[in-house]
Amino acid sequence: MKNIIDYLKQPFPYYHKNWLIVAAPTVWIFLLTYILEPLGLSSITYKLKVVIIITLITTISAIIVVYIFPRIFKKFYNPENWKIYKLLSYGLFISSLSIPATTYYVYSIYLKECPNIIHTRTELMFFWFPIAWFIAIVPTLIIFIQVKQTWATEKQDEAITSSEISCIEETEEREDIISITINAREKLEIIPQDFLYAEAQGNYVIIFYIDNNEVRRKSSRATISNMTEILCKHFSIARCHRTYIVNTSYICNIRSQSQTYTLTLTKTNAEIPVSRSYLKTIKSLVTLQLPENTLAHSSQRACDE
Repeated sequence: MKNIIDYLKQPFPYYHKNWLIVAAPTVWIFLLTYILEPLGLSSITYKLKVVIIITLITTISAIIVVYIFPRIFKKFYNPENWKIYKLLSYGLFISSLSIPATTYYVYSIYLKECPNIIHTRTELMFFWFPIAWFIAIVPTLIIFIQVKQTWATEKQDEAITSSEISCIEETEEREDIISITINAREKLEIIPQDFLYAEAQGNYVIIFYIDNNEVRRKSSRATISNMTEILCKHFSIARCHRTYIVNTSYICNIRSQSQTYTLTLTKTNAEIPVSRSYLKTIKSLVTLQLPENTLAHSSQRACDE
C-alpha cells in the first residue's frame, strides 16, 4: 500500500489537454449508456433522450472540474506541483459531480414509468457512486496514457535536440576544429577557414563549407541561435541576419539597394542578406581583415578571383 501511495505522489508533467479530459468521459458515458443500457435504461421509454441528458450531465461536470476548479483551487491545480494522483483525481471528481444530478434525473424517470420502485433516491445515489468511480477508470487511464506518451515523446525529442545542438563543439586536440553532428551516424569536422556560411531553414540549419576546393552543404537539426553561440566564438565568423551566419573572411562585396543590404562571398554565387542591426559589426570585421582600410577596392578584387 505504501508503494502505491508513494507512486501516486510522484511528480507528473502537466501536459494534459483540457478538451480531451472533457471529451473522453463524454464519449465513454454515451457509448456505455447507449449500448449496455445500465441503470435500467432498457425499460425506459425514449432511451436516446435519457442517454443524451446523462451524457450532457457528464460533460457539464467535466467542464466544471477542468475549467472552474483550477480557478477556485489554485494551489491544488498548480502545474508546478502536479502529481500522478492529481491527474487521476479528474475521473473521481467528474463522476462524483455527475452522480447526484444523474440520480435525480433518472429517479424522476423511474417514478413516472416504474411507480413501484422500492429504492429511494438516496439509496440509488450511494449505490451508483462506486459503480461510477469504477466506470471512470477507463477515460482516466486514457488521459493518463496520453500524457505519459506525450511526456515520453517530448523527452525523446529533448534528448535528440540536445545531442544535435551539442553537435557543434570545439575540440582541444587541434586548433579551432568545429565538430558538427549531421545525424546519429555522421559528423562533419571542419576548421573555421573552411566554413562559408550557415542558413536556417525550418528546424534545420544548412552548413555551407569548402572541401577539396569545392563548396559542399550539410543539414543539421539545430537552431541558428545555438549555431551562433558556438560559431561566433571564432574571430571571422559572425551573425549577419536572423537566419544567416557568415564567415566574414570570404566577403568580397557589401551592396546596398533600397535600404536593404546583401553580401557576396568568394567561392559561391549566393547573395546573403544583412540586417541593419548587424551591418556595423560585419563591416568592422571585414575592415580588420583587409590589408587596406578600404573595402571597395580590396573586396572587389577578391570577388574577381
